Amino acid sequence: MRILYLSCHPHLRTASNAGYSTHIRETIAALRGRGHDVVPWIAGDRGAAPGARVAERPPAVSWARRVVPGFAWQGLRDAALVRQDVMLDPELRGVIRRVSPDVMYERAAYLSGAGVRCAERSGTPLVLEVNAPYVEERRNLHGAGMMEAAGRRWERRVVRGAALVVAVSSVLADRLAESAGVRRDRVRVQPNGVDLARFHAAAPSARAELGVPPGAFVVCFVGSFIRWHRLDVLIEAVARLAQQGIPVHGLLVGDGEVRDELVRRAAELGVADRVTFTGTVPFERVPGLVQAADVCVIPGHAWYCSPIKLFEYGGVGKAVVSLDSAPVREVVREDAECVFFDGSADDLAAALRRLHAAPAQRAAMGRALHAAVAERFTWDAAASRISGWMTDVVGGACALTCPPVDS
Repeated sequence: MRILYLSCHPHLRTASNAGYSTHIRETIAALRGRGHDVVPWIAGDRGAAPGARVAERPPAVSWARRVVPGFAWQGLRDAALVRQDVMLDPELRGVIRRVSPDVMYERAAYLSGAGVRCAERSGTPLVLEVNAPYVEERRNLHGAGMMEAAGRRWERRVVRGAALVVAVSSVLADRLAESAGVRRDRVRVQPNGVDLARFHAAAPSARAELGVPPGAFVVCFVGSFIRWHRLDVLIEAVARLAQQGIPVHGLLVGDGEVRDELVRRAAELGVADRVTFTGTVPFERVPGLVQAADVCVIPGHAWYCSPIKLFEYGGVGKAVVSLDSAPVREVVREDAECVFFDGSADDLAAALRRLHAAPAQRAAMGRALHAAVAERFTWDAAASRISGWMTDVVGGACALTCPPVDS
């Protein structure tokens, strides 16, 4: 098939180190690996030099953000997104005419409706990948805005306008079907995945270059330093283990808005020398950093997320302790492939303490999670399922079997 891959959000770039960028790159590569002709159209990459880093926020924008009230600021940002989205239509219609795709596959983004509008105008079926309830996510990240009602109408519109929707978790799929008023079988579930050529059990460890003390029990997190990842809980668990005489060392790979708070918290708890903050690192270094760990941790995530880090940890063959959540439970077996904790620092520390005392269990869990990931959660496996759904869409099967519910 000829697939036009869309990302219409003006600020999402394939050169980013964020999880969304990994998802975009890996999905395109996996679909191509299955023999499809994939033409990417990434709005955030338009006009950017190949490989260029994502630009910092201009000083004038940072100044305005500080002086404009939050509610009004979000309204201005949302209005700008709507304006930018409408301006994409002529260019995107031209791309569709030039490419003449069999199907369009779009990574949905907050207030991005150009893909659905242009798909309907051209008569091209659209498969919409949804990774979050975007209005709720926007509010949680940035606070309430003036266009929430418009955002909810937009979300309903794009879900109903797609031939098929692909959600990253069952709980998100249920939510989208209910809020948009479509039959649940129009919303399929495809969790995130991993590239085993990059994240594998033979990846060389970066432990020596980190300068971690010999014999340290290294617990690792990889990802963005945002509030819902609850890295404060991980640092508090490290402090509890240190108080109990365990030679624990926290390894936090990444960066983000709460880094300074985390550094201060580690100092307040007396474990500044037991926590390494790597900052942003090139993606190719991440497998070696994961390999340096004894246990990898998912201390928190949004209720709808499919954490890419889970599959990357499993690719390298590491034991994992995760917040107890529906999206993680639907892809792993408790205790055999993952240990769950209740979200508190005490319970996380207890889980880590048990695994510190049981190296054989850690090794067995790592092997089991690696086997599960290799069998079901590679990007290629995801592309295989998505390809089948797109074939159904192109053949008209979904139009016959998955009509929207009248509301």
